[in-house]
Amino acid sequence: MNYKYNILKNKAYDIAERACIKHLDGNDVIMASLVCGANNSKIGEEDGHNYYAVLDALYDLYKNQPEYKVDEALIAGIKKSLIAFLEPEYVKNTTHLIVEQAKRQKDNKSPFKIPYVDLLSEVNNAIHTDELSDMLNNQRDVEWINRVNDAFKKI
Repeated sequence: MNYKYNILKNKAYDIAERACIKHLDGNDVIMASLVCGANNSKIGEEDGHNYYAVLDALYDLYKNQPEYKVDEALIAGIKKSLIAFLEPEYVKNTTHLIVEQAKRQKDNKSPFKIPYVDLLSEVNNAIHTDELSDMLNNQRDVEWINRVNDAFKKI
């Protein structure tokens, strides 16, 4: 891995560690922010949110700190992000992370499993809410929704 990627992964690891500790106390907002790249939890700059680095950091944390229940915190964070961060960019980032996790699970490259079909179903429900539909006002967003729907049908 290159130096720049390691910096992103280390930032994600630090945020994930705090998020998991908060999750154990019943607060999933930090993990939700990390999942979707909201607030100060965006991993990356001009290239957008680097969900690869987020997942790699979560895997490292899962191996290093099993008592943090990283897998449970991730699931809770995804669900929370679909409630607390319903802007199109954040929903897209969350979806990309879920799909990448699904690919890694299928390839046995993930140390844990999440119910990605159920989570993608929740994304599908979220993108059809009136609130989000009102925000999706350009053709790129509509095309993205169609790709999510198509991907969901294939899983």
